[in-house]
Amino acid sequence: MRTQLSRFLAPAVFAPTMIALLSIGVWVLPYGTIRVVVAILWVYFMALIISAVVHETGHIVGAKIAGLNIDKVYLGPLLLETQPDRRIHLKPNMRSIHRWAVQVAPYGSSAQYRKLFIFAIGGPLFSLIFGVGLMEWAETIPGDCQLTEIPSGMGSLHSAPPQIWALGCFPRNLGLVSVYLFVFSIAPAGLKSLLTDGAKIFDIITGARRLKRIDAFIQLRNAIEQSRRPKEFDTVVLEALVAVDDNTAQQFYGHYIAFLKSLDEAELETAKQHLTWMKTHFYAARNDSLKVSGASEIAVWEALHQDPIEGRRWFAIAKAASKQTASDECYAEGALLFAEGRFAEALEALESSRQLAQEKMSSFPGILAFYSDRIQYLVDRIHKQQSTQETS
Repeated sequence: MRTQLSRFLAPAVFAPTMIALLSIGVWVLPYGTIRVVVAILWVYFMALIISAVVHETGHIVGAKIAGLNIDKVYLGPLLLETQPDRRIHLKPNMRSIHRWAVQVAPYGSSAQYRKLFIFAIGGPLFSLIFGVGLMEWAETIPGDCQLTEIPSGMGSLHSAPPQIWALGCFPRNLGLVSVYLFVFSIAPAGLKSLLTDGAKIFDIITGARRLKRIDAFIQLRNAIEQSRRPKEFDTVVLEALVAVDDNTAQQFYGHYIAFLKSLDEAELETAKQHLTWMKTHFYAARNDSLKVSGASEIAVWEALHQDPIEGRRWFAIAKAASKQTASDECYAEGALLFAEGRFAEALEALESSRQLAQEKMSSFPGILAFYSDRIQYLVDRIHKQQSTQETS
């Protein structure tokens, strides 16, 4: 029984004890530097506690507005916990006495990201509004909380009583602490499980973007099955595919599809931007088929627009990742042979690419038409080059 009582009393009386000791120090200690320091500590300790309570109240209001169920409210040494019968139970918080937080029930559904955003932003908004409001109000109250007024007969500044008891001083300091708390909480930082509200908001936003990317993949798949060409893909869908900068295979695939769309629209500058991203983030293509497709497209671009030697290097990367001959791989080989002036071999490689595309893309007429046009374009360039050489 004594152990249980001590476990409860230790956290429950921590904050009141600190306040009481500082208060006694302010009134008992003689005028001087020590009393000034204790008085300042008292003011800012009280301001920090009140600001933290206001901040957590903002989270509670945000949770209520968003319709989320509150599980626990950590208030330093105290813990408010919602019971299964929805009654609130107050108990000591021994394990995390430093913690000030509001915990909502597991949400599970990905459709609640907007609600979580409202819940997370509630605390910082309350801190900001409360802090700025108090500071503005304090300006209208007469009084001075600067340690500059020296009462007659008190000697030097070090022996002066703290003027922080002036009427407008505590509200101003409380507002200042609340604004500082807003700045700290909104910064996207944290260590492991201890995250600021800004870090949580960042996670919520990126999580929502990831959900949009999943929806974009579904829409893209539907567009491919509906026999659409890359240039007919929705731009908004492609933007959602690349919106999350997480260097994953999903982002790489998004840039790859956007590259094909730009080629189909003859937007070469845009295509080059997506290709540059693919080159610098090629490590994100973590599966072999994506490596083959990405490296093959880079090889073709290098062969036809920049450096055939560099194109050969990327073609070797595609070959190394290829488990069986792919249409992209044969097309890249045809482009490289064309750049090297080996026209007959290039035509053979392109014919192999055409046959493989017809076998594997017959279910997607739009994509097949796009690849067939690309192959035919390169075949026409080869024939034109051959004709030019024969004429000369």
